[in-house]
Amino acid sequence: MGAQFWRISPLTSLLVFVSWPVTAGLQAQSTLVNIPDGTILPVRLDQQINSKNARPGQVITARIMQDVPLPTAGKIPRGSVVSGNVVSSIPADQGQARIEFRFDTLEIHHQKTAIITNLRALASPVEVNLAQVPETSPGFGTPWVWNTTRQIGGDEVYGRFGVVTDEFSQHVGTSVADGVLAQPRSKPGSACRGAIDGANAVQAMWLLSSDACGV
Repeated sequence: MGAQFWRISPLTSLLVFVSWPVTAGLQAQSTLVNIPDGTILPVRLDQQINSKNARPGQVITARIMQDVPLPTAGKIPRGSVVSGNVVSSIPADQGQARIEFRFDTLEIHHQKTAIITNLRALASPVEVNLAQVPETSPGFGTPWVWNTTRQIGGDEVYGRFGVVTDEFSQHVGTSVADGVLAQPRSKPGSACRGAIDGANAVQAMWLLSSDACGV
């Protein structure tokens, strides 16, 4: 983000959630995978978009950064692609700088399905990098997977496959090989909801806190 225009850099991390139930034509244990309302997709943007140069209809893509569990015991695998387009773009010299975009397609193993999504949280590449840096220097001989890191938003991750706690040291999730599994929480004063009926009890949050909301 700058003084003259809104800019979203490549590698920006976003949490988007599916706001309309869809059925993806994908095989998982010989059954169709159902993606229910409220499923969170942790994605990383593939390209930069900014309000100065972006044009309506411009295609944007992002990669899912963590396996997304589904209630049917299936999953949306890490590396799957979500795509969409720029809806509108207003540069600063025409008013308040603004970019509106949407993701409307999910591609898994070269099979595409339509989705309807909303943005829950967005974090910069700098915040993404910091969330992967240990809070303290590990002692000599300490395996790196034991390191404590801080999620974007404040949750603490006590090593790979360890517990995840909130600012009150309450257990809110578990670290897994490619991110964090946690039940989404609503933050007082924010517009983001907590867990949604029908969605998986725990969601893939990657590097963001369970109550991450907004920019």
